[in-house]
Amino acid sequence: MRDLKRKMRLRYNFQNKESGSISKFRLPSTWMPRPAYSNHLENYLEATLTEIASLPIRNAKSNIKKAEMFALKAIRNDRSLIVKPFDKGRGIAILNRSDYRAEIERQLQSHHYERIPSDITPETVQIVRGTLQDLFHRDEIDEQTFKYLNPQNHKIRTPVIYVLPKIHKAPPANSKFAGRPIISGNGSPTESNPPTPGGLTCDARRGIHVY
Repeated sequence: MRDLKRKMRLRYNFQNKESGSISKFRLPSTWMPRPAYSNHLENYLEATLTEIASLPIRNAKSNIKKAEMFALKAIRNDRSLIVKPFDKGRGIAILNRSDYRAEIERQLQSHHYERIPSDITPETVQIVRGTLQDLFHRDEIDEQTFKYLNPQNHKIRTPVIYVLPKIHKAPPANSKFAGRPIISGNGSPTESNPPTPGGLTCDARRGIHVY
């Protein structure tokens, strides 16, 4: 309901104002407008809130059988299993966790990866931030863009690898299945710094080794 109030008040307050040039690289605003100078809008919001609060809360009915629900819970609670979608298609695979782990370790032992002694995520954050500061001081990016791209303004996590089973291909030697490796970089220091056609943030990625 808070989001509804915010959106409606923003639309009312800025309905006759030009938006101007708004950078695409900016942190989301959390500013909450004051109540609008419109009794109609505020009365509508209060009436909507009252109507929503008066709605009865009903328990949703399950669309699967009890036996199926029991089976799903058993799979979820079984730590020896892992469920992953197919690399292609809409099916899912139920794998032994030991086989899944063995496939990831097999791929990590290839020449495409290199073991490093420690996590370089904190170092990467400092490299990206320092490069962005240089771009900002050279007036190549504005303050909004700097804040948006600065990894210190986001919740950072270390990227992780996972694999999706490729059931359409024969498993390699010493493995129960073939897996497509995927690096999940959501929340990584360079997530907000993708290579762009204009080369806006390419300098921010220069000198950062990828493993």
